[in-house]
Amino acid sequence: MGTLDRKEREKEQRLNEILDAAERVFIANGYHNCTMDQIAEEAELSKGTLYLYFKSKEAIFVGLDWRGTKILRKRFQEAYDTVEIGRQKVIEIGRSYFQFVADYPLYFQMMNHAVGRPSDITQSLEEEAVYQKCQEEEGATLAVLADAISCGIEDGSVADDVEPLQTAILLWAMSNGVIQLHHNHGEDIKNWFEIDPSFLFDKFFAFIDGAIAPKP
Repeated sequence: MGTLDRKEREKEQRLNEILDAAERVFIANGYHNCTMDQIAEEAELSKGTLYLYFKSKEAIFVGLDWRGTKILRKRFQEAYDTVEIGRQKVIEIGRSYFQFVADYPLYFQMMNHAVGRPSDITQSLEEEAVYQKCQEEEGATLAVLADAISCGIEDGSVADDVEPLQTAILLWAMSNGVIQLHHNHGEDIKNWFEIDPSFLFDKFFAFIDGAIAPKP
C-alpha cells in the first residue's frame, strides 16, 4: 500500500472518529447546547486539529446527516431488492424509512435540521466537501424510490400518469409529516381519541398504495 493510500485511510478514520465523538456529545447535550470544544475533547483532539476536518459545528452536523443518509440509501436498496413488483417496492421502501427512523432517531434529526437551516449558514456550507457529499447521497437515496416508481409504471402496477421523481419527493415529504405527527402528538391521539397512534403508519401505506395504483 502506498503512502498516499495510507494517509487517505488515516484521514477517513480520523473523520469517523470525530463523527463518533460528535454523536455522543449531541446525544448527551443536544445540538444547541454542545460546542466545538466539547467535541474536540470527546474526540481527544486539539480544537485546531478538529477545524482541519470540519470548519464549524454545522459542518459536523452535515457530516452526521451524510453518515445517516448512506445507511438509509443502503436500506432503501435492500427494500427495493426484496420484491419484484414496482408498487410493492415503493411500499417496502417506505417501511424501511420508518424503521430507519426508529433505529436511528439522531440521524433523522440531522436530516430534518437542514429544513430549518438559515440561508446564510447554508451558503457557508456549500463549499464544504462534506456538504457536497451529503447532497449527492441524498439525491442517490431519493433516486432509489423514484426508480421503484418507474419500475411500477413499466410492470403496470403503478399508474402511468405518475411522475417518478416528483412523486418520490412528495412521498418523502408526506412520510416526514406522518413521522413527526406520531412523534409529537402520538400520546395526544392515544389520550384524546383512544386510538393507537401506530394506525398512522398502516393507514398511510394503504393510502399510498391506492393513490399510485392504476385506476380501473
